[in-house]
Amino acid sequence: MILGIDTSGENCYIALIDQANNTVKCTQFSHNRQLIEQLPAMIEAFLTESNVTLTDIQCLVCGTGPGSFTGVRVGVMYAKTLAFALGKPVIGISSFDAAAYEDITINRAVVCTSKRNEVIAAVYPVSAKSPSIGPVAVATDIWDAWLAVHLPSAELTIGQGIADARSPTGNLALGACLLAEPLMAEGKFADIDSLIPHYVATSPGGGM
Repeated sequence: MILGIDTSGENCYIALIDQANNTVKCTQFSHNRQLIEQLPAMIEAFLTESNVTLTDIQCLVCGTGPGSFTGVRVGVMYAKTLAFALGKPVIGISSFDAAAYEDITINRAVVCTSKRNEVIAAVYPVSAKSPSIGPVAVATDIWDAWLAVHLPSAELTIGQGIADARSPTGNLALGACLLAEPLMAEGKFADIDSLIPHYVATSPGGGM
């Protein structure tokens, strides 16, 4: 079993897939800035409901942001700690890549906001699973013009805190697990010590 966690925004996403990439179970919950207190208990309840134990987990996958400082830090550190305790490999996947993976048939932009009046953005052309530009910081007052230049045919903007952006509808942890599958197949796991989050100091509601 592969356990995925993404805590980059207002919601915590958890997913479980088997080695054949079949979705076993997905869930999400609003942590209300109490992620440290809630995450271990939610993971335990999630696995119990799935009839899975920690010893059944073969790999941990975590979203590495961009996103809120506290959220991303807690999620990545929890995944690393669990992987170390279980003696299992871990893989970090960009939370932006996981969000963009909702629909690769269209042009997409993935965004979150920061406290510095900036939009953190990445653009994904049709079929791309990784960004052609970004993540980069763009001043809020030029965001519309910037997007028009760099992705003029954007059909979907995913994120929070930006006008016309749509919150992720898929489970980011599931997207991360599916994106991690080719890396797992090739044995390309992260080094626990060097796996780090991509922080963004987000304003309230600004993360994904």
